[in-house]
Amino acid sequence: MVLEDTALASVAVVRADYEAKKIYIYVKGKQKKDYFAAILYFFREIINSFEKIKAIEQVPMPDDPDVICSYKHLLTLSEKGIEAFIPDGSEKLYRVKELLGMVQFEKKGDEEILEVLRRIEDKITDEASFVEEANKIIDLRPNLFGFGLNLNQLAQKFFDRKKK
Repeated sequence: MVLEDTALASVAVVRADYEAKKIYIYVKGKQKKDYFAAILYFFREIINSFEKIKAIEQVPMPDDPDVICSYKHLLTLSEKGIEAFIPDGSEKLYRVKELLGMVQFEKKGDEEILEVLRRIEDKITDEASFVEEANKIIDLRPNLFGFGLNLNQLAQKFFDRKKK
């Protein structure tokens, strides 16, 4: 599926490989990191809502997408102060912070998506307009993956936080 966010001037292609049981996300645009944060937030929320689904986040090497490293392993390397490593399947040395910079954001959890949503806040006056704007920005097709996104719940969460 192709997702476009005009507010962030970015486009994402989300591809599912059913046989390999993998989902690939490619993002391009002016604010691709922010858009990726929003998409990743939704995927994490969906995955966390199912008890039996276990997901492993992996980061492809920027110059060789066939070579991957788990996101969790990159975090471990960073916590241990390891600045560079050679991933399995490669002979090239990669900087841990650069790889984490592709997927790691300053804010964690709900704050990632809420920050993106705040950028379009001037277009949002109430929950109904929020859902309308979100539908323009996010085009999820529930039948593709067997799940959907509850925009009403997202709107409620956004406005609950806004009241605080």
